[in-house]
Amino acid sequence: MTNPNGGFIVLNPTPDRFPGGGDLSPRLDILRGKTVAFLDNNKLQPLNKYFQRLGEMLIEREGVKKVRHHHKPFFTRPARQDILDPVAEHADAAVTGLGE
Repeated sequence: MTNPNGGFIVLNPTPDRFPGGGDLSPRLDILRGKTVAFLDNNKLQPLNKYFQRLGEMLIEREGVKKVRHHHKPFFTRPARQDILDPVAEHADAAVTGLGE
């Protein structure tokens, strides 16, 4: 966006405050022997190769026991509970992110 007086106006889309509530899970000391879940937002179709490769590297370099891949049906909507429950039940750690 340009300013009528010259230069640019920079807009910051992040909120001043994030909503409160909930507790953070304790941080894992090590990844060796753990199961890591990736929750793909489904924007990179048909497959998020970044998450696939990162999972392979975690197994090779960090001794992760298993990598699980989960996918949201639509990147524009929050993950449904039926997507989140298996992540929480079967993984020691979860990774999610946006991809373009």
